[in-house]
Amino acid sequence: MSAGIKTVSLDPVIKKLEESGFYWGAISAVKAKSLLREKPVGQFLVRDSSDSRHLFTITLVTATGITNVRINFTEGFFSLDRNDTFMEPRNEEVKNYSPPKFDCVVKMVFYYMLVSTGILQAKEKVTKTLGNRGTPLFILWRPLYKEVSSLQHLCRRALNRQILATGGTDVKQTSIPHPVKSYLSQYPYPM
Repeated sequence: MSAGIKTVSLDPVIKKLEESGFYWGAISAVKAKSLLREKPVGQFLVRDSSDSRHLFTITLVTATGITNVRINFTEGFFSLDRNDTFMEPRNEEVKNYSPPKFDCVVKMVFYYMLVSTGILQAKEKVTKTLGNRGTPLFILWRPLYKEVSSLQHLCRRALNRQILATGGTDVKQTSIPHPVKSYLSQYPYPM
């Protein structure tokens, strides 16, 4: 192996996806669409991509129907396919825009859920991430879970949701006992 090539293990990414409950694995686009039929706008699931150039796809309900958004994986980072996520560029800056990159698919989904629900509406954050660069074509509102999570994981998500709702962003700064903090930090997402 060349010294300049970095290998990336996807095991932690897949483990976190499986833990999320909204990762459906190797289902087809047709199956994903049938699962989301009659669901409200913003409901989504993550599945393995049927396009060999991509590892994962988000299938979601939009105002115009069910669609698929491909997830790019480049140099160890995940991002949404720009062609799937933004309307036609309005200016030269938009044409060169690159969506944010994440080391974890669940972290990326959470980010877009925050953007979609308006939690990141602080003007400077929105300007830095989406601003005048293009308009997202979708919202991620609610995941479609494959199965009911364990009670332990449901409690973890509820605690993470409560920490986020009370303005906390770091579980380490709470008065929660250390073993619980450790468990919460292994999956720090409310969904």
